[in-house]
Amino acid sequence: MEESVKTEQVNAYQYSPLALAYMGDSILDLLVKKYFVTHSNMQPHKYHVEVSKIVKAVNQADYIDQIMEELSEDELDVYKRGRNTNTHWISVSERGYGTTAVFCEWYD
Repeated sequence: MEESVKTEQVNAYQYSPLALAYMGDSILDLLVKKYFVTHSNMQPHKYHVEVSKIVKAVNQADYIDQIMEELSEDELDVYKRGRNTNTHWISVSERGYGTTAVFCEWYD
């Protein structure tokens, strides 16, 4: 069973920036949920409330600001592709797309 859920390293240049951001958004959500579950004991609704505060797009832009200087050239390129992508809806934060694209790049 474990082998069926293992993933391969994502090549960021094979996917559109929005696909990376979409996957990265889920990855960020999963990492924050894992942290809360392993470090606290709450009811599921309380987990949801706390995790939602952290993973919202407005905060994603702040996260990237904190680590921008530590990104490699490839990671910075992935971030810029996500940030500069065009959508058909108004984004709360274009930098949020870039941030979650980087999370997708890191995940394996």
